[in-house]
Amino acid sequence: TSASIHFIIVPETQYVYVNDTVTFECAINVSQNDLFFVTYPSVDGSELSSGGMVSLTLTATSEVNGTEVTCRALNVATTEPAYIYVQ
Repeated sequence: TSASIHFIIVPETQYVYVNDTVTFECAINVSQNDLFFVTYPSVDGSELSSGGMVSLTLTATSEVNGTEVTCRALNVATTEPAYIYVQ
């Protein structure tokens, strides 16, 4: 039997200033599933993953203000959206 997948860390909405480094984190309870971030609109960031964890790091600019960030586990589970608000 396979364990049901659930998130143990989910991305949180962040309020930042221009040029701040922003990091979103996500983790699930099983290590063999691929995790990845989806941003809308698409933004350039650096994604690092290991086992059941993934992080997304990007620089806050006026262009990323309001970006929606979700974390997905192999398209079987998706977190509630988090947002970037740049002041």
